Amino acid sequence: MNFWLNLPPNARYAILALAGMVLGAAVNFAACALAYERRPRSPWMRLDVAGRAEHGWLDCLPIVGWLRLRRERDLFGAWFWLRALVVEAGLAAALPVMYWWEVAERGLWMALPNMFPGVVPPSVVPETNLVLAAHAMFAAHAALLAAMAAASLIDIDEKLIPDGVTVPITLFGLVSAAVYPWSRLPAGLAQDPVAGPVLDFIKVTSPMRQAWPDVLGERPHASGLAIGIACFVLWVVALLPRPWRTGRGLRVAMRLLCVRFKQGLLTWQAIGLLVAGIAGVAWSWQQGGPQWIGLSSALVGMLAGGGMVWIVRVLGSVMLGREAMGFGDVTLMAMIGTFVGWQACLLAFFLAPLFALLFGVVQLAIRKDNEIYYGPFLCLATAVVAVRWRDVWGWAWPMFDLGWLVPAAMGLALVVMIFLLAIMRSIRNRLS
Repeated sequence: MNFWLNLPPNARYAILALAGMVLGAAVNFAACALAYERRPRSPWMRLDVAGRAEHGWLDCLPIVGWLRLRRERDLFGAWFWLRALVVEAGLAAALPVMYWWEVAERGLWMALPNMFPGVVPPSVVPETNLVLAAHAMFAAHAALLAAMAAASLIDIDEKLIPDGVTVPITLFGLVSAAVYPWSRLPAGLAQDPVAGPVLDFIKVTSPMRQAWPDVLGERPHASGLAIGIACFVLWVVALLPRPWRTGRGLRVAMRLLCVRFKQGLLTWQAIGLLVAGIAGVAWSWQQGGPQWIGLSSALVGMLAGGGMVWIVRVLGSVMLGREAMGFGDVTLMAMIGTFVGWQACLLAFFLAPLFALLFGVVQLAIRKDNEIYYGPFLCLATAVVAVRWRDVWGWAWPMFDLGWLVPAAMGLALVVMIFLLAIMRSIRNRLS
């Protein structure tokens, strides 16, 4: 860290620009390799008849490689290379800008209000560690940005989001929350008479209370361990295959579901994931402290983010008579929840439809197409909330200080959403 901080700022920005190009190449590779139909129009996928790569090493360089691949526009189309080049150039520009905003300017928390007048919570970090906290936030957000970019590209191409994108980054988010919880979004500032300015991270209870509740507590509160394990197990269960075919009756559909679910649960991947996850949750619970608070908050954020989309998916499918949202959107929002918490997830979830509606109106007017891939708009809304977090949280935190009125308001919003979906279905039936 000292070596990095001793570098001139311009040198750091230049290194981050190069890292952004490499990260963009990784995003393009994921968009090709993890898609259901692997894209042959990339420097990593094309092979000759003997199974050997038919490209040079220069074709694999970020940005430069795609400029060289323009020679194949007669085969793949005039502008097939442009999107990939924009992704790599965009991330090359995004990482230095993110670093300037989050680390140099401390733009995520510098103007946050004091949430803890007179009391300093046990999970704050003193001013001497704020530089490390800022760098940890930046690293976590860079990983989240790359994952959201890859998921959005695949969703645009195929209207699905593969687990190969969301699962590894979700696990990374849980581990980073347990190792260094101040990599999460900031919750507020406080003034300690001894340590000076201190920073707290977003938690399940933020900003409703200063004391961590016993129900989510560390050892010896077994309820906290049970809730943490339950969140992780539910996430793993949600990843298992869930076929539902009612063509031969409800009983046959239920039997097929149970058989496939049992087969998926007994695979070595699922067993290994469950064992490792439960062991990690138990270890963090036993250690306690801010690390347990960070992990348990990330687990609840994961469950809340995925759960919100899952509820809308089920209700929307019933009201519209077709699948309203893909299950990839559920795992995508669960991934996002591990990084930003349930509060930011909720704000992004209700902001995303505004972007989707604007895009849908334009698309319907130009292409007469009413199918919308929703994942990119969830990602866009999350990015807006995260980048403008100090303004968003400074405006929204009083609403989250209303206790049980928050879930009541969420329930009311879902009722209104169901009503709107019913109206949309009625309009669609009349127009068909």
